[in-house]
Amino acid sequence: MGKEPQLILRKQDNGTEVKVKAGQSIQIELEAMGGTGYWWYMRSTDARYLELLGEKTVTQEKGRVGGQVLAIWTFQAKRPGITEVKMNYYRSWEGVERAIDKFRVKIAIE
Repeated sequence: MGKEPQLILRKQDNGTEVKVKAGQSIQIELEAMGGTGYWWYMRSTDARYLELLGEKTVTQEKGRVGGQVLAIWTFQAKRPGITEVKMNYYRSWEGVERAIDKFRVKIAIE
């Protein structure tokens, strides 16, 4: 029996609730504009339910400095329960209260 495929969440999944099994990996992919100072910052995750396995940034426009990038976070569901991932898109020096975008998803782990 193979490993269950990972779940990939994108901007269109904002505000939804998803169900996964304990042990399954979850990937969140959000677009950002490089060179603007804006970035996706995680507001909260509950380490009892989700373990952050990694974070990376992929350039979407090769050879173009300051172009669009894809921010990717990979989590693993640890145990049954309900948790939420909350992220805000803002400039660090302006603070979260000046966020221009938000991403929220509720995760039910079986």
